[in-house]
Amino acid sequence: MKKYYNNPSRHGIAENTKSPILHNIRTLIVPLILLGAFAPVLTLQSAMLPFVEDFSGTTTDLTLTNQQNSSWSQSSGALRLTATDGAGASASSASTSFSELGGSSNNGFTLQTDFTVSGSVNSGGFIFAGFMVLGDQNDHSFYGYRVETRFETGLMRIQKIGGSGDITHTQQTFGSFTFGETYTATVQGVYGNNGPAGADSLDLTFTIEGGDLVTPRQVTASDNSGSLMTGSHFGLRNRVENTTGMEVAFDQLTVIPEPSSVVLVLTGLVCGMVMLRRRS
Repeated sequence: MKKYYNNPSRHGIAENTKSPILHNIRTLIVPLILLGAFAPVLTLQSAMLPFVEDFSGTTTDLTLTNQQNSSWSQSSGALRLTATDGAGASASSASTSFSELGGSSNNGFTLQTDFTVSGSVNSGGFIFAGFMVLGDQNDHSFYGYRVETRFETGLMRIQKIGGSGDITHTQQTFGSFTFGETYTATVQGVYGNNGPAGADSLDLTFTIEGGDLVTPRQVTASDNSGSLMTGSHFGLRNRVENTTGMEVAFDQLTVIPEPSSVVLVLTGLVCGMVMLRRRS
C-alpha cells in the first residue's frame, strides 16, 4: 500500500505557495522602511553626497587661486601646480564649499588625494603640499586648519590659522619624500565633546602612504579649545619657494562625510533583507 505523506497536492488541495511578486515587493519595501527609519541620522550626520573630482576634463568644479609666482593647469587627468623657477614664496589653493560641513553641523569628514611632485628645491627653498580644512573662504589666505607636508624634508603638521585658542598636535619630520613617486594623502576629522565643560572638539588625523613608503606616515591634532574653526571650504593648499622645474600634480580629490552613520544605514538594510529571507 502506498503511503502518502503530508503533501497537499497528493490530496487535490492547492498548495499555498507564496507569490513571487508579493515576495519581491516585501523584499523591496522593508529595506525602504528601514532606510526611512534611519533617514534622520543620515540627514543630521551624513547628508552630503560624496564629492569626487578626478580632473579628467579640462575644467574643475574647484575654485583656483594662486599668487604671482605659481599657476594652475589641468591636463592628462591631473590638476597641476607649477611655479616660476627660483621665484619667491607663492601660495595657492583649489577648494570649494560644502553646505553640509562646517558651521555648527559637526559632521565628520574625510579628504583624500593622490599627488606627485617633480622638480627640485634650491637652497633655502621649500615645497609645502596639503589640504585646506574648514576654511572661511576659497582662497589660499583662508582661516581654518592647514594640513600639510614639507615635501623635501618629510615634515608633516596640522596648524590652526586664525580664530582663538590653540590645538594640541604632533609635528614630526620623517625624512624626505621622493620626487616622481605618487603618494596618497588623507585627512580625517572627527568631532567630540572634549572642550571646556564638554564643549565641541575636533580630532584631525593626517596620513601619507603609498609610493616608496614601507609604512604610512601619520600625525594627529586635537582642537579642544572650545573655539573651533567653522568654515565650509575644503580642498587643496600649497606653498612653494625657490624651486626649479617644480610641479605638484593631483590625480583626484574626494571629500566624503564621516562614514559611521552611512554604515549604520547600510547595516540596517542588510539586516532587514536577511530577516525577510529567513521568514520566507
